[in-house]
Amino acid sequence: MCPGCRSHFLNSIVPLQETLGQYINLDLVPFGNAILYSNGPRCQHGELECYGNAFQACSLDMDGFDKAFKLIECMFNSNYFGNPKYSSKQCSEQLNLNYQQLDSCATGQKGLELTRKMASKTPRHNYVPWTTVQGRFVDGNVDLVEYICENYLDNNVQACN
Repeated sequence: MCPGCRSHFLNSIVPLQETLGQYINLDLVPFGNAILYSNGPRCQHGELECYGNAFQACSLDMDGFDKAFKLIECMFNSNYFGNPKYSSKQCSEQLNLNYQQLDSCATGQKGLELTRKMASKTPRHNYVPWTTVQGRFVDGNVDLVEYICENYLDNNVQACN
């Protein structure tokens, strides 16, 4: 539901994973500008955003990174982007993921536990999207492939040349 996050994911994170995925350990943390209270999160863009974050966290936990990455990419690309209840169902079915299981997770205790886990992994930030590399903030306007190639990978990596 966060337009800036959508743009950053599709225009920076997807190309990064496609280009350098075999050389890096990408960690996705669906939490954003939420605030975690004892009874659950409150998200910047409302309850539907909290549901989408929990659904994505459940997929990361239950389906593994590669399938969850495709799900998140699909949700951001969906015509139903503004309503994660619809985009999650559409994309789960399209990718042959178990929507019922993921939905139960997202709306249940497990989803709340995973949301708490994502909250604990979220660094202090001034805005979203907030990208870090090796714990250091990297401005969203920076080409992540170029940045990682120049600062972390050697010249022998084909994708960096």
